[in-house]
Amino acid sequence: MLNEKRPAEGLISKTLYVCISLDLQPTKSKMPTSCLRDTQYELKKCLAEQGVEFVLDELERRLRRSRTSIFNDLALLKAKYLNAKKAFVIQGTIEYRGEFDIVANRTREGLLVLIDALTEADLRPPDEDIPLIQALRRLPIDLDKATEPLYLVNCDRVDAKKTYSSARRQKIGAPLQFFLVQACPEQMPHSFAERLIREEVKKLESDPDAQVYFKPNGPERILIQGLTVESGGAEETLDTFKSDFSRANADFFRSNYSHAAFAFALHETNWDDSLPECLDEILAWQRNLCGKSRRLFAFFLVVYIKNFDKPEALTSRQVAIREQLEAFARRTGDIVTAISLKIPGEEPGESARTPAQPIALLHPVPQDEVEKWLHRIAQDGHAPNYREILDQFDRYIEETNPARYRKNGPYDMRDVQELQKMVRQVAQEQAQS
Repeated sequence: MLNEKRPAEGLISKTLYVCISLDLQPTKSKMPTSCLRDTQYELKKCLAEQGVEFVLDELERRLRRSRTSIFNDLALLKAKYLNAKKAFVIQGTIEYRGEFDIVANRTREGLLVLIDALTEADLRPPDEDIPLIQALRRLPIDLDKATEPLYLVNCDRVDAKKTYSSARRQKIGAPLQFFLVQACPEQMPHSFAERLIREEVKKLESDPDAQVYFKPNGPERILIQGLTVESGGAEETLDTFKSDFSRANADFFRSNYSHAAFAFALHETNWDDSLPECLDEILAWQRNLCGKSRRLFAFFLVVYIKNFDKPEALTSRQVAIREQLEAFARRTGDIVTAISLKIPGEEPGESARTPAQPIALLHPVPQDEVEKWLHRIAQDGHAPNYREILDQFDRYIEETNPARYRKNGPYDMRDVQELQKMVRQVAQEQAQS
């Protein structure tokens, strides 16, 4: 079996961060009942095993909205945590990683205080769950599948997967493969990169000699590090990238992994016209590093461009960024594959170029693809109440994301992954019962 070694997390920062300061006073109440104690124990266990984000979402789901004080405390914790995470994803330096670790630890401490402060009156009974959760509880879930991290990120993306698979076949045996993924943040391109890494890990499970390195982000996710763009131009950005990469992955260089997957992300707001030159240098450095280590590298660069799936809504600057990245992919096509655009009428899997009317490979998810995923996650390959779930999912998005709601889909991948998280939560509850 594959020896999937996961490096330890936790990077030290020289920078201090204004962190969460909680003043939660436990509500005086009678001694907790067995049910409340079980809930508190379960939440603390999830905090240790599933991480901060899982418990933030789980508490948000379980708390009564009428319990304003404790719900506000939770909202503050979640906002501070997500803001720190967003800053790390956009900036991506080791210092921002350190700041994020500080906030994550403070959030963990705050959650423990909040959990201890819970009373029965704070919690919803199961029959008060939102209708979508109630529908999911009636789904006969395949618990082995639903508790795999892969099933948090593996819905749809048919054309994008074919483009990736075609490139892997054409460049089989190449020591370095570089994948450029462009998409709107709402389509979760970083999750697609994570999915590809996890699927490659799964394929190698039958090879007893394969050891795959990737940087974890908590117990279930893969870390997508931010690419820092320096104001001093390509050379300074390259130096910072080398430094950040080497420090963040120091354990890799001391190991005997046969394969490695590295993922970085860049938001369009940090784009600089010196980046195409810098990407050429990063590619050359990665090629050299790969040759020296004699190991197989897969490198993913995720670029977030708002409304990437809506060509008519793109600004001239966004179009210029897209074209510069596509030009980079074309001139380095022996190594780089662009998982970004598809020419109308082009067979899936062919190399993407910038057409007159480009189609984003990572686009909103059709409802029938969500249905297919529900059948895959269900026992015996059939979700008998899929129609009920889809109807409730449609209503849930209408209520929670009205600005981007489309009746009966297609749905933003961000919303689809929210559904996948709910299925996983229900599956974990069932597995523990």
